[in-house]
Amino acid sequence: MSAVRGEARPRKAFHLGWPALLTVCASLLLPAGAGAAAPSQPAQGAPAAVGAAPPRFFPETGHFVAGNFRDFFNSHGGLDIFGFPRTDAVMENGLQVQYFQRARMEWHPEISAVQLSLLGSMLNADRTFAQVPPIPNGPLIQYFPQTGHTVHHAFLDYFRSRGGLDLFGYPISEESVEGGFRVQYFQRARFEYHPELPQPYLVSLALLGDQYIAKYLPSSGWLAPTPQPRLIAEGVSNFAGSPDNRVHNIGLMAKRLNGAIVPDGATFSFDQIMGDVGPDAGWAEGLVILDNQTQAGLGGGICQVSTTAFRAAFWAGVPITERHDHSYPVPYYTQGGAPEGFDATVWAPQLDFKFQNDTGAPITITTFVDLNSYQLYVDFLGKPSDRKVDMVGPVISNRKPHPPDKYVTDATLAPGVVQQTDYPHDGFDVMLKRTVTTLDGQTKTDSFPSHYVPWQAIYHVGPGGTATPTPTDSSSY
Repeated sequence: MSAVRGEARPRKAFHLGWPALLTVCASLLLPAGAGAAAPSQPAQGAPAAVGAAPPRFFPETGHFVAGNFRDFFNSHGGLDIFGFPRTDAVMENGLQVQYFQRARMEWHPEISAVQLSLLGSMLNADRTFAQVPPIPNGPLIQYFPQTGHTVHHAFLDYFRSRGGLDLFGYPISEESVEGGFRVQYFQRARFEYHPELPQPYLVSLALLGDQYIAKYLPSSGWLAPTPQPRLIAEGVSNFAGSPDNRVHNIGLMAKRLNGAIVPDGATFSFDQIMGDVGPDAGWAEGLVILDNQTQAGLGGGICQVSTTAFRAAFWAGVPITERHDHSYPVPYYTQGGAPEGFDATVWAPQLDFKFQNDTGAPITITTFVDLNSYQLYVDFLGKPSDRKVDMVGPVISNRKPHPPDKYVTDATLAPGVVQQTDYPHDGFDVMLKRTVTTLDGQTKTDSFPSHYVPWQAIYHVGPGGTATPTPTDSSSY
């Protein structure tokens, strides 16, 4: 299916013979914009960070936790559950993982979630634990038929209060004595009972992450301390006026991008991070522009994130190897004072956004969606290269007026109903440039041209109706 660059706005619906009535989206959007606007960031270098949460650095081990792993760490018990990080986030067998003293986190983009590795099962693969017959559950004991084991008393209290199956998995053994104290193995953990410790720590978790590292990764370079990452650049955009389904997709895509790692010398692909935009991947249906028309589709709002990532890469001064403009100037991308031509659309596999990391160290990407201000932040973290980045332009030319309104009979609508699916936009060309000056005084200029085609208003009219909607007021876009 061919794609026209762009994403659609919410439909407006009108009833013939009545004033214009918004039946799908009552949120007001800003005008499409008729000329150049001021840059959304200062033109002198990368802007200061105000959005995405910084990584949490642990000098005890020389490693940091960022992105979705940071969020999971903070929301699921922190140091008590996971211990200190033993590595930064790394790619292992095609999966992004991070090792901690007590656990290994895995990022699963197919479900947009962090899961813990089954270290308890993996480290005990050569052991056989005898199952026990089923027994009735009670307040102090629970039987798990899935594995044929029980959890009771102090271990059960800890299991229930600290995360249960999601955090520890099923029990794979009964309680036993090892090393002079009572222990029990779970798929993701080993509980230890320490009567000599204060009440909050009577039950503690064994250092299964350390045990796994000692067995399988004793000399891995991942264990070496790394410098504390610093902000390289930040991209910002505003999505005020977005309907709920668009906001949902922005949040889902931002979560997928959050914590992404771009190794030194590697090329980042937004489409690779985005993955499948199908019905089983969690995307909400909205309006998108395909085959030169507005229609229902999945993923509307993803380009808010690709646009914001493009802005971060722009201010980072890294080489941008692929970027595509939208078909017409989408008002979302000039909200907040952003200039025309500062957008980036994606549509896998035809259209991608790519940049190359030439900073000399890995780049960690973090995101933050502020639902109070409707601001989206994308931060690049790593080793600042002390480049001076300036925006030049935009220069707007070749203006063309939008075509006349178009009316289409739509048998799916009731008689007397009109739905506006497309909005008029004049066409024009934009030239946005970037100069990158390095410490040795060398300057490189990059050009980012955009060609926005004229776009007509399109109204879908119920059978037998006469299209006489109230004239469009650009202030209500």
